[in-house]
Amino acid sequence: MLREVGNWQKRGLGEIEGLEIYQNVLSLYRFLGLRELLDLLNRNLKIYTFS
Repeated sequence: MLREVGNWQKRGLGEIEGLEIYQNVLSLYRFLGLRELLDLLNRNLKIYTFS
């Protein structure tokens, strides 16, 4: 997971923002469970890639 935070840094989000995203994903994972989290990320990533 640390590698993914590093990737966010390279995309220009910055270290603090990347860590915040990572922590938000972790809390969503605890709240939603794996399948729902992956579904949510999938839909959001499609929005980000095509916007």
